[in-house]
Amino acid sequence: MKIQILCEDSYARDFFSKLINRLKEESKVSQNLTVKTDRIAGVCNSKTKRQVAAASASSERIIIIVDADGRLMQDIEIEVLDHVPEQIRGIVRMVILQYEIEEWLCVDMGIQFTDGCKPSDKLKYEIGYEKFKLPSFANKLDLSALKRRSKSFTRFVKCLGS
Repeated sequence: MKIQILCEDSYARDFFSKLINRLKEESKVSQNLTVKTDRIAGVCNSKTKRQVAAASASSERIIIIVDADGRLMQDIEIEVLDHVPEQIRGIVRMVILQYEIEEWLCVDMGIQFTDGCKPSDKLKYEIGYEKFKLPSFANKLDLSALKRRSKSFTRFVKCLGS
């Protein structure tokens, strides 16, 4: 199966590539997956519709991963769907993160983050984290524990397989 992942964070592209390889190596997803990752222009960007349509030409499934930044996830889903052409909605899956991708790192490390404090800011305070370091964490995550503790991670793995 050919899957295109579109994500907001530029460093997340490499993170997801490494994470997918690891999921394959650990037989948590099919070895037959071919996954490309790319950066999406944003939730409410006119370019997003063209990006999603272009991805559909070479993919059997598109997974859009976006940050809610503390907003209601349902509102984000509606905003994203407004940028997905009607004829390809059947192949599009969404993973909406409550704040940002770094919440997976926090959950994995047992670092608590609260409203008003982005996970990346909490990680910066706790461990000196910088955004460019995100890809290096793909090989450090406890995938089984993360799957039990994070709904968005569970959703992501499910989107890869079903």
